[in-house]
Parts: sequence; C-alpha cells; structure tokens
Amino acid sequence: QFHPNYQEASETNGCLGRCPSKTIEAGLENYWTDQQTLEQVLLMQQIFLFYYLEENMPRRELLRNFMTFLCSMQPGSFGSSLSEIAVRNMHSILNTSVFVFIEMLDVDGLLEMIATNASDQLVDLSKWSTLDLTSLEIEKVSQPHLTLVWSVFQQLKHVLSPQQEKLAYSPDQVAVKSISQGALDRIIFALRDEVIHSSTDSTAFHSVLKNFVSSLLVAFELTPKRLPSDMLEALTKIFALSVSGEPILVEQFWNEEYLLDQPIRNFLGECQQLFPSLPTPYMRLLQALCEAVDETNANLVNDKVLSHFRDLKSLSVFHSPSDLMDATSEIHIRHQVQKLQLQMGRQVRIVKNCVYQIPDCPGLFIDDKVVGNVLEYYQDGRDDSESRYLVSWLVDIDGYFLILSRLHSFSISEEMISKAEEIQLSFKLLSSVLANSMDHWEELMAVNIDDNEIRLLDVAAVIFERHRSMLAHTTNEEAGVCLSVLSSCLNLAIAVSTCDPKLVANWLRKVVGGSGVMSGSILSDPSQCIPAIAGIYRKEVSMGSFDFTITFLKLVNSLAEKVVFGPDSILYLYFATFEILSNIQTVTFHNRHQQIDLVGSALSLIQNSLRIYELLQDMRRVIDVCPVKDFDWSTNGSSYTSDIESFLRNKFSL
Repeated sequence: QFHPNYQEASETNGCLGRCPSKTIEAGLENYWTDQQTLEQVLLMQQIFLFYYLEENMPRRELLRNFMTFLCSMQPGSFGSSLSEIAVRNMHSILNTSVFVFIEMLDVDGLLEMIATNASDQLVDLSKWSTLDLTSLEIEKVSQPHLTLVWSVFQQLKHVLSPQQEKLAYSPDQVAVKSISQGALDRIIFALRDEVIHSSTDSTAFHSVLKNFVSSLLVAFELTPKRLPSDMLEALTKIFALSVSGEPILVEQFWNEEYLLDQPIRNFLGECQQLFPSLPTPYMRLLQALCEAVDETNANLVNDKVLSHFRDLKSLSVFHSPSDLMDATSEIHIRHQVQKLQLQMGRQVRIVKNCVYQIPDCPGLFIDDKVVGNVLEYYQDGRDDSESRYLVSWLVDIDGYFLILSRLHSFSISEEMISKAEEIQLSFKLLSSVLANSMDHWEELMAVNIDDNEIRLLDVAAVIFERHRSMLAHTTNEEAGVCLSVLSSCLNLAIAVSTCDPKLVANWLRKVVGGSGVMSGSILSDPSQCIPAIAGIYRKEVSMGSFDFTITFLKLVNSLAEKVVFGPDSILYLYFATFEILSNIQTVTFHNRHQQIDLVGSALSLIQNSLRIYELLQDMRRVIDVCPVKDFDWSTNGSSYTSDIESFLRNKFSL
C-alpha cells in the first residue's frame, strides 16, 4: 500500500497548535499526502517532456526502476486512508505513465524508421538494444496497457529486423492477452484524465498516442474488416480522442506530409470500404477529423472531409450465398461456397435478372450489372447457408445521400434505439461540416429519395420527437442513449443556425412547442411554459447529468445573439429563470463543470434577452422620429417588449 512518509507527527505551535493533537495530525497527514501525490504527478509530467522534447533514451537500470515503481502503484494498492484528492492524483500518475513508457522506448522512432527505410536496407537497432526486459519483468507489471506498449515495441523491432534473435515470448500473443485484459480501455481512460486533458502540453500527449495507434496498426498489420467489433470500436475511439480539440494534429493528418499518420489514413480508407454496412468506425474517424478546426485550417479540413465522404467509390453490403454469382463465369455462388472462402477479392454480381435493395437505404438498389469485390467471409453457423459475404460494390455515390437516406430510414424504423450510435455520429459529422460550410450548406439540407424531397431538419425533428416520447418509458441506460440523441439533434440545429437562424428558430418552435404567453400576463407556473423541455430537464435532474439542457440553452442563446426572436423567445427565458436558476441549489451535479455551464448558459440567455429588449427600445425611439421603411413595429417588436416588461414585473424574476 502507498503510505506517505512524515518527518514529524507532533503538535505544532501557532494557530494549529491550539487544536487537539489528533485533529492536527489527521489534518497535516491529509494535506501532506495530497501535496506528495501532486508533486509526483508534476514530476511524471516533467519526465514525459524530458523524453518527448529531447532525443533521450533511458539506461536499462532506469527503465527497470521505472517498471518497479509502476509495479508498486497498482490501483488496488491505494490505502483506504487516502483522501479523494490523493487517490485522484495517484490515478493521474498511472495514466501519465503510459505516455512516459511510450516515449522511453521511442516507439515513434521505430515507426519512422519503417516509414523512411527501404525494404532491403539494413537498420541499426543498437539504440534500442539496451531496453530489452525479460518476460518475467514484463509479467510483473500486470498492467495491460503497458504490456501492450511493450509488445508493439518488440514487434516493430522484428518488422525492421526479422533476423534478430527470437524472443522467449511472442509479441502478438502478449498483445492479444493485453487487449483481452482491457489494455485499450485503459488507454482511453488515460486519455480522458483531467490532468492530461487540461495540461498546457496536452497536444504532446495526444500526438504520442495518435502515433502509437499508427504503430499498433503497422506492428500487427491490423485491418478493420478482420478486427473484432469491440477492438475496432476501441481503436477508433482512441484515435478520435487523440485528435479531439487538436486542430494542429488534424491539419497535420489532412496535409498528408506527416509519414507517421499514413497507417491511420490507410485505416480510414479501409473503414470507408466497410461503409455503410459497418458505418460506425468510418463515421467516428471522419467526424473526429473535422471537429477540431480553427480559422487557419477550416477550409482545408472541410474540403478534405467533404471530398472524402461525398465522393464514395464503393458501398459495402452483407450478402448470403444465394444473392451472388461469379462476375465472369456467371455460375451461382452457392455452388462454389467452399472455393470462395479461399478467394477474398473475387469479383461477383447480383444473381441474374435480380435487383437488390440496400438495407436501410430507401431508393438505393443494386442490379446484376454492378460488379463487386468480396472483402471478407463470415461463418455465422455450421451450415454454409448461414454464412455471409461482405461485398464492396463498385459504384460512384454521394456519401451525404447515403447518410441522410439512412437517417430517414431510422426515423420510421421500429428499432430506432439500436441505431442510436449511428444517428448521433451522423448528426455530429453533419454538424461539424455545416458549421464550416457557408458555401455548401444549402445543398446539404435536402436530398431526393424516390422523387420525394427529404429535408435534414425534418428528419431531425421526427427523430427528436420519437426519442423524447421514448424517454419517459426507458431505463437509466436507455435514457442516457435517448438524451444523447436529443442533444445531437440540437447540436445539428446550432450548426445550421450559423447559416440560417430564422429557419432554425421556426424548427425549434415546431419541435419543442410551448403553451404560449400573452403580452402582459403572468403565468401561475412559468416553468411549465415548455412542457416538452421541462420534462427532459427533470429526467436529467434525476440522473445528475445535463448535456441536453446545456445544449438547448446554447441553441437558444445562438438565436438570441443573432437577434432572432419571436413569441416563443419569452418561453425560453421563463424556463431558464424559473425551472433552472430558481432551483439550482437543490440539484445534484455529477460533473461540477456542468453546473458552471448550465448556470452560465441560463444567465447568458437573460443577458441576451435584455440586450434585444434594449435594442428594440432604441429602435422604437428612432422610428418615432424617423420611420423605417418596411419595418412594422406592431408585429416585430411590440409583443416582445411587452413580454419582457411582463417578465420584469413578475415579483419572482428579480
């Protein structure tokens, strides 16, 4: 167990000395422990920078000492007497250690050698020869994410020099064991650590882990079509988190000059081949790569993302053997099942004179003239009739049409909850694209399916209403899924509001409704003026998480900042004041930052509403002196100012 050392436990003089000695001892011990663990966190960060910023390599004994230190820092060994702050610091030390370990081994250096060296060129690995540890030393660590790093390190050395002396253990077996023990989940946990996230050197941490993903892909030649779904999900999450909020890394990726990103670029292309049958990996990667932008790289990133998913050259579909025939011989595949298992990449067609409807894509069909390549064979049962072939059909298609077509299909599906993750990622991706697409946004708002215009916001409205209706009858886990989808709908609206705020204001009025407020009236229960939103908010109160309400207030503030208002604007103001701020002291928050965001958004809405009121008052005075052409005060401003004045007269508002 971790026990801090104390030089003295006696009672001290001064103010603290007037307290009972036990109280002093306990207080000083907790304070001293917190400070010791904080110092270790800072030291670990300094060690990371020492290896990250300089060409430093540790001596063998230093590496062993580091591993010994980590062995003594098992999460289960923290003493129960440690304070919450000390335990949090200890976890941060462990989380930072994986970044230190990657840099100590200089995994980036090995990857760079693979990227730049010719295949027949001899490589000098003497720089890394002193870093070998025995299998027993590795087993003692018993922390799967660190053993995964070690296996990648060893496998990269083997790729560079296959003739090197064989190890007593197989790196790929170590990697498989580490991943089965939760190595990738531990890395995700480390990336989300508050110390790493808020560090001034967060880009360095994120860059190291992004390059580690490339190293992992190269070391074991990983391809998405052959990865288990949980591992594929974890890998894409790690990459998405590593570029989150890092515009420099995103620009580096799309510039295509940074060689260490090439394995991930290839991986993205391979995930694109699986779309839309396995949509989540591709959409998660692409969404992460267009979210972190700033003014300097917005055009570059948006053009790259748009060209990537709007100009697809193939789409993938799962087929049973009875759907397919050989593309050249026109012999039915069901007579060649055993042969086909050995011939991935074989060209096939749909059975002659047949048309195949793409699942969840209304309006999209494949006929017997389209050629496809078999990507993978999946044995679902003992009988070959239960097998599936993943076929990539060679067609030119707009990925945006695919996404909106699938969203439209989900909006009328009976099993919408099972599609929640894809719906969220679709809305997130479209939100990121629309927020930076002032030149393209109109063409992205609708597609034609079977001669019917399907509008993006209309689909979002249906999905919003269905998930809102489901919310009242779900478990806490399903409620979290519903709330995430509802938030993603509003985030989409926020993105569209940058292009057409009046369109979004009308959409929001339609989606959330409201009981209405007559000018000069005072509601007996103002918090109930938007029952739909109030109901969702109360569900969030019961769960202690407020992503949806914060997003709703951000949307309303976005409209108010653009001076877009109407009879419903006062309803949002009443909700923020009487439902949120009036009861804020009685609400439990699982995340302290959400409390700050929620209160800040509610106060911003009051401030923005009063700014509009002052602006209208100024305009009224101007109009009285010099009338403004085509401005009807009675319909545009009078009702709003009356509603604000009624709000201010309400004795509870102040």
